Amino acid sequence: MRKSIVLVFLVLQIHLYAQQNLKPGFIPQEFLDALTINYQFTGLYNVGVPTVDSSRYKMIYLSPELGLNNRWALWRRNDNIDIISIRGTILAKNSWLENFFAEMIPATGVIYFNKSDSFKYKLAEIHDAGVHAGWLLGLSFIAPTIVEQIKKEYKNGIKEFLIHGHSQGGAIATYLTSYLYYLKKDGILPNDVFFKTYSSASPKQGNKYYSYDFSHIIDPMYAYNVINIEDFSGDSPFTTETYADFAHYNPLRPVYFRESLKHKNIFLHLAACILYHQLNRSLQNARKTISYIFGDLVYSNQIKKTLVGLHLPKEMQSSNYVDVATLVPLVPDSIYNENFKIRSKSFTKPDQFFFYNHHYEQYKELILSLINADKKVN
Repeated sequence: MRKSIVLVFLVLQIHLYAQQNLKPGFIPQEFLDALTINYQFTGLYNVGVPTVDSSRYKMIYLSPELGLNNRWALWRRNDNIDIISIRGTILAKNSWLENFFAEMIPATGVIYFNKSDSFKYKLAEIHDAGVHAGWLLGLSFIAPTIVEQIKKEYKNGIKEFLIHGHSQGGAIATYLTSYLYYLKKDGILPNDVFFKTYSSASPKQGNKYYSYDFSHIIDPMYAYNVINIEDFSGDSPFTTETYADFAHYNPLRPVYFRESLKHKNIFLHLAACILYHQLNRSLQNARKTISYIFGDLVYSNQIKKTLVGLHLPKEMQSSNYVDVATLVPLVPDSIYNENFKIRSKSFTKPDQFFFYNHHYEQYKELILSLINADKKVN
């Protein structure tokens, strides 16, 4: 009986996938098209970006600038798939402020903008899941108009959506994927709306419990985190792991560590405790420093003044950020590295050097090498 139920489920899943235009798996050309669309309205380092193929894509909605310079666009593909394209960081103070506000807060809660305006969000159900406060704010500014447009498009017969964001937009795209899943689960969005996500050049999006939740609820064949391994963006935000970040029944948590030493030799007990507490103190000091600089200072000196009346959920005592979604590492080859050496000689500003591996042209170069490699194999 159980085998029959599983078989029926698999048949239904195969039938569902067959009916969709959005196919499972990482499709390099599909990703490259989404990246090209995203760079149409970034306004940041978009020199040399080609125009979008107008025979296949058409922009149908462009949001106003919201919150901390957040913006998104909706494009229609000629097979009735809508692309939700989320802009990344631009050359504006508030846009960078969103990146630097790296306090970790719970993945479920309510953000109050003032006494009459709030944003209720759920990005995870697993206890202790945490996310980046700045990018969660970014989501809170654009999510209402995205949901509004999804509902509008659904009435017009559009049920499939490709989500993409680059850099800061990549982190927000990941959060949006979780947010929309739970809206479907809670009956706020129709159950037959379907999403696929490409996040590119994204920084680390949340802690391991958020990553666990994301992997639990989202099909790994429909959510990708694409990163050039030479891109500095994947190194941020600053991250440290303390004993408090360990699984609840990890023997290295203080209460269990002390218990495990109860019946040991007194000298072994003493030596182990000294080393343990020295390590714990170093880790806690690092975490507190990160939290103070990228939490307290940024909030009190900038965020609080920019977003008057803002009230966020209580911060978590953690800065243990990890990558989320199915990872697609783009590994530069000898040709790419040689091009970098040649081009770097003409750089006149530091940002040209540091952002080289972060731009459209470099991601395009690495993706085209994947496409060409596939053609040779086939």
